[in-house]
Amino acid sequence: LLGEENWYRTRVNLLLASFRNKFLEYVPQLIEREEIEIQSLLVDFASVHPSLLAKSYLEKQVNSHHKDIAYRSTRVLGETYPETVNTPTYLSNSDHVIRNITIQSLTNWPVKNVIDNLIPLLVHEKCAETTVATLSEITRKKPGYVEYLIDCFENEKSPQVRDGLANVLSNRIEYILVKLLTDKSGKMQDLVTGIVMSGKLTGVISFLNRNKNIELENAILETL
Repeated sequence: LLGEENWYRTRVNLLLASFRNKFLEYVPQLIEREEIEIQSLLVDFASVHPSLLAKSYLEKQVNSHHKDIAYRSTRVLGETYPETVNTPTYLSNSDHVIRNITIQSLTNWPVKNVIDNLIPLLVHEKCAETTVATLSEITRKKPGYVEYLIDCFENEKSPQVRDGLANVLSNRIEYILVKLLTDKSGKMQDLVTGIVMSGKLTGVISFLNRNKNIELENAILETL
């Protein structure tokens, strides 16, 4: 493996990983090796054969001075053990690539605690777009969190976070617009204004073109 091209190493790595139990016997002898080819082999093996040893190795390699190894280790951790990366070590990592890989991987663990940890990241320019995408995917998987995000938007003071949440909730614009008629608190009107201010007009216009309810149309136009 040492000194070979990436494509060749990848093929050999996957071949060796297919010898699961037999290869496991050699892993303890390899985990302290510093050659990038050996580290790559172990990361590939960990991606297809989860274990406590593999998890521990990946956590160590997140700090590898080989950026490719660090990023791949973070990705495998997030895909296989998403609860592990839902911590400041990963979400507040000084390397914005690791932060973004972590944020993206948390679509695999759509729970409220993840949402709470992701929302503050909307203020960071280098990871705001990924955070919006992940929150959007979480609400697609778990629509019950839409109401929670609406409340978060209503109570949020940061303009950047409100803009990010409006971006996320724009994917649920039809649901939000329909609720305008029954909402007496004013939070739906505030949210629609936020969505429009964030530049997400397409969904509103599309809804208005199909809507036949004059009362609802007037309520929407008043908001705009």
